[in-house]
Amino acid sequence: MLFIPAIHTYSNDIAAQRAWQILSQKIGGVDGYAYYKHPSLGIRTGSSPDLAILAKGYDALVVRVLNFQVIDIEKLSRFSWQSEGASLPRGH
Repeated sequence: MLFIPAIHTYSNDIAAQRAWQILSQKIGGVDGYAYYKHPSLGIRTGSSPDLAILAKGYDALVVRVLNFQVIDIEKLSRFSWQSEGASLPRGH
């Protein structure tokens, strides 16, 4: 897996670095590419995903990294997470 940080902020994005570290331990040996905030991947939504992984033999994986821990989640429903009073929509 070739990792490509598309913009310079990766060196300061500790949460994304940790997420990639965990993911690469599981899929790092697979042929493919992993991108950090690749701008062309967010054209339709106006927001680039934090990590996008295109691995041979697998569907694309798009990851949005949030800088908090599971213990910070105060309320979890079928459609959202709540942390420190802010509601975050869950992916489908």
